[in-house]
Amino acid sequence: MLKAVSGWILLLLSFNSLALTQTRLLQVSTSGQTLVFDAGVHEKLKENDFGVVLKQVKSLDNQNALRVVPVGKVRNVKVGTDHSVWVIFDLYQEGLLQRGDVFTLFTESNMLPGRRPYELKKLQVVSSQKDVKAAARSSLEDESDRLAKVKSYKKSHINHGSSYKSDEDFELIELEKWAKHKERRFRTGLYRSQNAEQFKRNLRLEVFEGLVTQYLQRVNDPDFNYASFYDKQMREPGNNFFRQRSNFATVWENNLAYNEKSIESNAKLSRSLLENGERWSEDYSDEELGMLLGKISIAQEKDRRARVVSRPSRFHMAVDYSKALSDNQTSTDTSYQKSSRYSINAELEFVPMVKHPLWERFAVNAQGTLTDDAVGLAGKNFDRNDQSFTMGLNWFPFFAPYTEKVINIYLGTYFRAGYSKMRSSFYDEKANYTLMSIPAFRAGLRYTFRNKVSLRMVGSIETVSFEKSGSSVYNSSLPSSFTKTDMNLAFGLGYSF
Repeated sequence: MLKAVSGWILLLLSFNSLALTQTRLLQVSTSGQTLVFDAGVHEKLKENDFGVVLKQVKSLDNQNALRVVPVGKVRNVKVGTDHSVWVIFDLYQEGLLQRGDVFTLFTESNMLPGRRPYELKKLQVVSSQKDVKAAARSSLEDESDRLAKVKSYKKSHINHGSSYKSDEDFELIELEKWAKHKERRFRTGLYRSQNAEQFKRNLRLEVFEGLVTQYLQRVNDPDFNYASFYDKQMREPGNNFFRQRSNFATVWENNLAYNEKSIESNAKLSRSLLENGERWSEDYSDEELGMLLGKISIAQEKDRRARVVSRPSRFHMAVDYSKALSDNQTSTDTSYQKSSRYSINAELEFVPMVKHPLWERFAVNAQGTLTDDAVGLAGKNFDRNDQSFTMGLNWFPFFAPYTEKVINIYLGTYFRAGYSKMRSSFYDEKANYTLMSIPAFRAGLRYTFRNKVSLRMVGSIETVSFEKSGSSVYNSSLPSSFTKTDMNLAFGLGYSF
């Protein structure tokens, strides 16, 4: 949720460069076809503008995530200083039009500022009915194509295929044929092209809707990063016309694009070959077949790696053996000293937000612990058997928790709760205690192999408070409460999934 909210704030800051208008719905007509927004002349809205209304809603798959959905296509009929009236001509989400809600408004004039009008030319081709198609093709040939048909002229080299060039952006063609009526010839239409002005208008709207569609696809992509997107829109200090970042891609960006294109082309090659059935290789020699099979295996392996990277492991479970570094036994008791003191830990870790440059470095941790230790109380050493659980948070400063083949360092804090039994075979006395430690701290190393199995080492320190809940004797010599500092070093195995 925090990722989505912080990203949305960054996006709001770049509205001027993105031609977005944040507006509130003031009124909705009883028919639901007329809308009044609180955006007007100051937002550079114009009458007869076409627009698209968007709204930010919660994702259906994840209620903590936000996405942007189109509500409908609108056209402006009136613009005031502080409001504007719009008519809906294509409604997508009727239930989202709630009075007082905030919407995002894309408008044609704000999305396509400074774009010159299209240059059109209308070409009329007149010929006999049987030759009209050939005449139309001939009218679209370039001068070089016509020269190539002269017998005394030969093409020595073809750099590229035949193409037609014009000073206009588009040419509208009308086909007419010769007809005869009462010994008089006249032209009659075979094909009439669209009105030139209407064609330009439709083309402009198509470009506008294409930009809106690309925007929706980008912001709704789970991998979309608002921070880097906002960074690309930053202008130079004191200059609102030039971006700080160049329009040319960096060497690293070009390398990423090349690798992505290479993976896609290799995967397409493997699929196209295998779709031809078992006989696809009969036309290849042994050497050619070996090369192709190598390409197919490489492409399949790249596809597999891409799938693994696109689905990072959010969970990690581990089992540790922990050795007690601190000795809380008393040296005055020469009758009993416990030498083997250890703990067994079972842990589950969860990464709430993956593929985010900041929040994916944090993981929520839960752990169950069985402890076999000893503690000195009232001048006597007692066996200490704990059963406890912990909840905490780990921070990975250098790599994400699921990163493979790196030594991943992490720091964490947690609290512990449970109960403890104090026993002794030398003294006829025992007691039960509840235990609590908050806060506690740990630091660890983790190395994850490609098969998701990991080795780990964790060191921890905590101050544990004990409160007595029951005793085997009435006047027990064991204290009602006490605190001890535990330091442990654990080694374990884990698995990510």
